[in-house]
Amino acid sequence: MSPRNGSFFGTLCALDPLPAKLSNPGIIATFENFAQLIGLQLDLQDDLVRKEDQLLEAGQTAEIRERFIAILGHDLRNPVAAIEAGITMLGRTQTDEKSGWILTQLLQSTRRISLLINDLLDFARGRLGSGLTLRSVLVPRMSVPIEQVIAELQIVHPDRIVDLNLKLEEAVTCDVERITQLVSNLVGNALTHGAVDEPIAVTATSAGGTFTLSVSNGGTPIPDEVLPTLFQPFTQSAEGQSANGLGLGLFIASEIAKAHGGSIEVSSSDEGTRFKLTMPCSC
Repeated sequence: MSPRNGSFFGTLCALDPLPAKLSNPGIIATFENFAQLIGLQLDLQDDLVRKEDQLLEAGQTAEIRERFIAILGHDLRNPVAAIEAGITMLGRTQTDEKSGWILTQLLQSTRRISLLINDLLDFARGRLGSGLTLRSVLVPRMSVPIEQVIAELQIVHPDRIVDLNLKLEEAVTCDVERITQLVSNLVGNALTHGAVDEPIAVTATSAGGTFTLSVSNGGTPIPDEVLPTLFQPFTQSAEGQSANGLGLGLFIASEIAKAHGGSIEVSSSDEGTRFKLTMPCSC
């Protein structure tokens, strides 16, 4: 019988050339032990089959969900682009100060939505196995795209100070759009979580065949228990909710670094938090 529910599953037989007394307590106990071991093995096999079925079903559900995210993100891009174009056209005809301010806020919100959609698409590509695609080119002056990203972020955060220190001696071969996306995510993260009364420090160097970029901010340090999962998708903040969109920014920044043959390290203490990208100048 099965040791789990006591149900009958078969008959245990044994052959012995010598006569034996089956009523012997030792023989009966031996048969019972064998029966329990066989029943336990059958139960384990049933559990294994059930768990394999559950894992298969969970995997199929996850893939459907991620494909849905990819399709949704792709289909949202066109209407959002149309809204952004319409706001831009209205901005050219409006001279009223209040209307201009409202249109500026709408345009910033629309661009924020576009960034969220791009994050969703990048996440879906990575989860579905296609990975991030790179269009690498030689960039003689890497300072230009970095300065452009910082300027765009300071338009949204005019009251924040970003100290930029660039020492780019060598050209860098990379996907410029991806690297600027990485810079935007790291600096945006610092603006969101850093102390509002302390500057953000952005430093970039290219020398000896290595490109490095570090983004530092003051404020409350990242808890030690959060650090190991910081670059995982949908990571929640210490307060239990994501304070920066979908919680995909650092994950995508890390994936961009990996695609370029590099990595991102983080250190955080009472003195400040620093994210540092290291990658080859020619990937």
